[in-house]
Amino acid sequence: MVERIEDLVTVVFLPLFFTIIGLNTRLGLLDSGPVWGYVVLCTFAAVISKTIGEGVPAKFLGKFSWTEASVFGILMSAKGLVALITLNLGMAHNIITERLFAILVVAVLVSTMLVSPLVALVFRIGGNPYKTSVPQFMNPKYVPKSHGPLLPHPPFANDTTFVTSEEAINIMVCTNYSLTAPLMVSLAQ
Repeated sequence: MVERIEDLVTVVFLPLFFTIIGLNTRLGLLDSGPVWGYVVLCTFAAVISKTIGEGVPAKFLGKFSWTEASVFGILMSAKGLVALITLNLGMAHNIITERLFAILVVAVLVSTMLVSPLVALVFRIGGNPYKTSVPQFMNPKYVPKSHGPLLPHPPFANDTTFVTSEEAINIMVCTNYSLTAPLMVSLAQ
């Protein structure tokens, strides 16, 4: 039942929501240099505030490196859907003007699109802390000779061959419910 509802939301309602947001956004109102300056300012403020707001506590409370803490903060900028829902509600209740709505929609879209390049830039500047050796079985091209390809896992005790992380797959999984963590781990394997 959940899969059917999820499919309905993904295939029908989500594209419909984005279409409504697109139709409500009047980019023609972004017609002057100062207005585009506000777009740049809002985008910069969104990315920097999330990076600092998440990155500094991650560094000092989570004992992460500056590179990891910065990446956590930048990943917080990938908030497009929630921000668009909030902006749509503000527009529907006449809390924000059409021009401010257009400015913030563009800022949300740009800040969301900047996440991946900024994370890559931070890893390039600060170094990737995950460049460590990982077991061979994590390499997707690895098939142990003593096992058929249908067996899910090679034996851990006898597997002493390692590959670099560039040859392995790194997966980050976010979950909001502790009981789903084992499911995510089994899916990743």
